[in-house]
This record gives sequence, C-alpha cells and structure tokens, in this order.
Amino acid sequence: MSLTVEIRLKRPSRIYHEGDNVSGLLVLDSKSEVRHDGITLTMEGVISLQLSPKSAGLIESIVNSSKPISIINNVVEVAKSGKIPSGQTEIPFELPLKVRGSKTLYETYHGVYITIQYFLRCDIKRSLLAKDVTKAQEFIVEYKQGVGDVAQPGLINFEMRPETLPNVRDRARIPKFLVRGHLDSEVFSLSKPLTGEPISIINNVVEVAKSGKIPSGQTEIPFELPLKVRGSKTLYETYHGVYITIQYFLRCDIKRSLLAKDVTKAQEFIVEYKQGVGDVAQPGLINFEMRPETLPNVRDRARIPKFLVRGHLDSEVFSLSKPLTGELTVCECERGISSIELQLVRVETCGSAEGNTREATEIQNIQIGEGDVCRGIAIPIYMVFPRLFTCATTIAPNFKIEFELNIVIIFDNDHLVVETFPIKLTRH
Repeated sequence: MSLTVEIRLKRPSRIYHEGDNVSGLLVLDSKSEVRHDGITLTMEGVISLQLSPKSAGLIESIVNSSKPISIINNVVEVAKSGKIPSGQTEIPFELPLKVRGSKTLYETYHGVYITIQYFLRCDIKRSLLAKDVTKAQEFIVEYKQGVGDVAQPGLINFEMRPETLPNVRDRARIPKFLVRGHLDSEVFSLSKPLTGEPISIINNVVEVAKSGKIPSGQTEIPFELPLKVRGSKTLYETYHGVYITIQYFLRCDIKRSLLAKDVTKAQEFIVEYKQGVGDVAQPGLINFEMRPETLPNVRDRARIPKFLVRGHLDSEVFSLSKPLTGELTVCECERGISSIELQLVRVETCGSAEGNTREATEIQNIQIGEGDVCRGIAIPIYMVFPRLFTCATTIAPNFKIEFELNIVIIFDNDHLVVETFPIKLTRH
C-alpha cells in the first residue's frame, strides 16, 4: 500500500509577506484505497539557535542548539477521518501568514549558528499499526514594501592602511599600503546590487490577446509597437560594457491558470541613432609625436631607449560605421622593436553628485607591426569598431561612456611605451 503526498504552492517563487494568504493544493497519490484518522496542515515558523563552540564550549553549544524558538504554529484540519480513494486526490488549502500576540515575523535566513525557517507540514494520521505519513514544504518569508529600514543613498568613504587595522600584534611585519574607496551607502536593499539599481529608459506594455485558448499547432500574432520614450528620458544606443550595459528587449508573457507555470520569452533588439541625431564625424588630422620626453608618468626616463615615432589620426571624431584610420612612422629607435599594437579602450564612469567611479577596460587589441619594423616607412592605422561593445560617446547625468585609443610600442626586452588619445565616436 503506497501513499505519497505533495504540497504545491500557488506561487512558484514560494515568497510570501506578512498578511498574505499561503494557498495551494495537497496532492495525494495512492495506488489503492487508504483509510486514515484525519489530515491536518500545520504552518510552522521556527528560529534555531546554536552557540559557537569557540565562545560557549562544546557541551553548552550542544545543549542550547536543541531549543528552537517558535514564531508561528497554526494547525488546521483539512479532512476528518475517512478514506482516500485510489488515484490522485487534490485538496485545496489557504492559510493566513499571521503571528499571534507580540511575536515578530522575521525574514527567512539560513546561517551557521542562526536559522529562520517557515514550513507547511501535512500529517496524515493512520490506524494503530500503519505508519503515519508526513510531508513538509518550506516557503520563504520576506518583508513587504514599507516594512523595515529603507536603503538610503549616502557615500561611506573608507581608507585602509597598516595604522587603521584592528587587532594587529606586529605592525612592522605588514607591508606599507594605502587603499581608498567608498560604499554607495551603509544600508543596501537585498533586491538591488551594491552598484545601484537599473535605470529604466522605456517600459511600454500592450495586451496582445485577452484570456482564452491557444489552439494546437502554430499560431502567429502580428504586433507593432512605437519605439518612443515618455517625458524627458533619452533613448541611448545599445551598448554592452563591463560596468555599464544598455539593452532593449521585447518580452512576451503568457499568464496561466492557478497551478500552471507562466511562459515568458524575451528577444533583444538593437537601438542606433538615426541620421541627423548626435554628433557627426568631421575630418581633421590629429598629428602626434612619441619620444621619451612626451611620455607621462615616467619615473626614470634614462632607462627608456631613445626613439621617435611620428604619425597622425585622420580625426578625433570617428563614425562607428567607418574604420578608424591614420598612419605612423618609426623615424628612429636605438633598440629593437618587438611589436606595435593598437588598443581600443572604453572608459565607463558610474555615479552621481556624491561621487563617481571611473574604470577603463580594453575592448580589442590589433597588431599593426610585427618585429623590428623598418625605419622611415609609413605604417597604416586601420581598426574596425566592434558592434555591441561600442556605441556613440554618451554623456548622461548618471553615467558616461567614452573611448580612448592606445598606441603601444613593445621593445625587444619586453618593455613598452604607451600613448593615449581620447577619441569621440558617433553613429554617422
């Protein structure tokens, strides 16, 4: 005689807030008719505490870990004694998530020494010699909007150095270092990353079909939505960066019945500035000259071999639909050259009025000269911009997306010199 029990919650996420009704189905599956002495459903919330053996001792920690604190314990009778027919039986249920008296409903938490859990437990009482059947299903409790502290912006600056470290016996053995930084706040929302919440540019919802049935086979539903923002918002170009990402999606949501899973499908599309929007690339040579005296941030110029590289970029404003072009010439160099490379770098700035974080990361690297190149010969500079990892240079109130070009000369002893050129990218 086999009897199985399954607790199906109405919400697939299993997340509930205080005051919600926890509803679903008890699904009983039996190969034959089964007698029982009653079916009960218990909503139980407990806090399990265990003292650390390091601070309380092994024996005391074991004794105290066996005393869970009850938050909620509601028992309802689902069915009186009787028989469960063969096959599958579904019993709907609904229990309010409320505590009695002055107790507090805390959020679900799984820790090492503290655990806060909430369960629904179904108990089927059997006759004297038959074994009772029990099935438990954990659900998650979260604070609802407006309950508890709210995350507030406000920079928390910090500085780390040997003198600021607590509980250090021998500071002389710690190397000298200095790290400065900030946290955007000291109170963070669990639903948002530490780096901040996404900024919505556009969010238009249309009803494609009312409730009904989808026939078997393939069904095609035409749609058309205008790509327009509301109010004073700006439609930026699609961009996939390291710290900043600008994406646009079409998402289809099919709502299903009580216990059926909703169906969702998303499709990304790309937004570009149309002709006449944004800056336009203008021709105009940018001449440059690289030699030891022009290099910034050099401590010991005597160790840099004498060299002279002259060249030009065809402009400082480039169209994304056309390649970056120019040329350079190694006029002289007292050491052998191993490689000459072009690096396209994105400079992403995130932040607000309180402070900004600026990060530069490489997008692509192209070698334009290999080995000890001939002196006095013009080497063409030619680079095609990658689609998703570049966009028109963007300056917004909350972020900036800028670009730089590095010309890197690597000598035969693996030392290198770099010249950086800020460039502006446009769509046309």
